[in-house]
Amino acid sequence: MAGGGGAWKVAYADFVTAMMAFFMVMWLVGQKEDLKEAVAHHFNHPFEAFPEEPNDDATGAGGPRSGKAGKKHSGFAHRLSPTNSPTDPEARKPKMLTMREGQRTGIGTLIFFNHASTKLNDEAEERLNLLLPRIKGMPQKIEIRGHASRRPLPAASEFDDAWQLSYARALATMKYLEEGGVSLENMRLSQGGSYEPYTTQVKEEQKYDPNDRVEIMMLSEFANDFKGTSAERAAEAGEEKPPAAAPAGH
Repeated sequence: MAGGGGAWKVAYADFVTAMMAFFMVMWLVGQKEDLKEAVAHHFNHPFEAFPEEPNDDATGAGGPRSGKAGKKHSGFAHRLSPTNSPTDPEARKPKMLTMREGQRTGIGTLIFFNHASTKLNDEAEERLNLLLPRIKGMPQKIEIRGHASRRPLPAASEFDDAWQLSYARALATMKYLEEGGVSLENMRLSQGGSYEPYTTQVKEEQKYDPNDRVEIMMLSEFANDFKGTSAERAAEAGEEKPPAAAPAGH
């Protein structure tokens, strides 16, 4: 069967796939509504936790932060009990916590530091000055992630370990960007300490250890999506009024 003898295999594979989809649909039809909702939510919002309470997000009681359709962001979702209110002192610790890192875009830069130093050198400032026009005034979040090499810190260092040093570098970078016109609400600090080396082969003739660095990257998420609950954000946009707080003792 030269010249097309394998066509029946493709047709058979399509038939098996169709039958599998058919049986999956039939199985879902016989399930309870809560399971159907969970499956539908997963396919519609694969990067968002499924809410345990149907109206959590509407009441602003710690529901998952939801952005615009089709947009992924880091955010977090948790459920509190018994009152499900994040401000209630009687509420127990979250029984579910889902965290996701924001998806990075292609806008950003990398700056390097002298060993054990948090001072921005001329080259670092030059790179930040080139980046500023691209991020200043933009609505997206900016992640500033500090790093440090694994070389021992000097005995006279003001930092106890690489974690403190890498955070201080991120903080120094944030202050420079703030002075350049970037809003603090748009910036997020993080640190990797010495556990995310840029390279494991540092050459002695290199001017800087590339592991002593800060990464600045624009994220595919918007700063306004982290201001209050979704109901409060909708009210601020004029879409609806935020729910009134229940009187004390009720």
